[in-house]
Amino acid sequence: MAEVLVKSGCSGPRIARAEPPPEPVRPEPARDGGAGPAAPDESTRAEAEALNEDGKLKLRSANIAGALAAFQQANAKLPDARYQFNVCLAYEAGEQWSQALVACREARTMDPQDKLLEKIDRRIELLRNRR
Repeated sequence: MAEVLVKSGCSGPRIARAEPPPEPVRPEPARDGGAGPAAPDESTRAEAEALNEDGKLKLRSANIAGALAAFQQANAKLPDARYQFNVCLAYEAGEQWSQALVACREARTMDPQDKLLEKIDRRIELLRNRR
């Protein structure tokens, strides 16, 4: 049984864990004198984290639609690769393979930390084989 779970990707942690946020990076001024891209509004971090935690609880209790909504709300409050990866996992739990793949690919573009990037890449590979 354990071998089947490992082959299916059901081994190891499945939900992105909260890690200390990285030090904020100040965008460099644009060469044309503009301010460059706006930094994320960290004042919404606590609310986004609460939504993410709520989504985890819902996902663990098989409330996939509720989990997906909570993860999407967290990512809307404060775009973060962890929240987007959890969106991917919620779609996967609902067997919505193509949406899960799109969500994981989006998480990959959000400059995730190395540990999360490895999880995202593993999940993308599993999802590619699932289609």
